[in-house]
This record gives sequence, C-alpha cells and structure tokens, in this order.
Amino acid sequence: MARGEGRDVACLGTLDVERDCGVYMVATDPAARGRGLATALMRQALLEARERGLQTTSLQATAMGAPLYARLGYRDCGAIQMWERRRASG
Repeated sequence: MARGEGRDVACLGTLDVERDCGVYMVATDPAARGRGLATALMRQALLEARERGLQTTSLQATAMGAPLYARLGYRDCGAIQMWERRRASG
C-alpha cells in the first residue's frame, strides 16, 4: 500500500508460484495518479521478489497500466479476452 494525505491511495498484490511472482490488482486512486506511486510499489515488489529468489514476474495489464509496465521492462506476450455475463435488467 502507498499512503497519501492520511489514507491508502495505491496498492498491489503479489502471489509466488514456483519461480514466478505474479503481480495483481495494481491500482491508484484517480486523485493520486501521476505521482509515481504505482511505479514505486512495483519497484519494491520486484526487489522483494528478487530477494525471495524468484526468477520471473508476470502480470496482466490494462491499457492504462501498460506504459508503466513497459517502462519497468515488461514485454507484451499476447492478448487475453475477458468475458462478462450480466443478468438482464427488468
């Protein structure tokens, strides 16, 4: 978590599977964007993954997050589709 103005404004989670650190739910409050908080959290998560002896990290990116991950050295390995089924209103 990253805090700003007395509250949590950015977060991410990780999950180690074998030799890979999966990065999940990277998010920043819209009012706190542009301050480098997600970048700082990512750098810390990558450092900690290295310290745990993990060899790779992986994640899924939204269009908004893709530039951040590219700056950190991630590469695009392909697209996924996300499907949603909603109950009909009425």
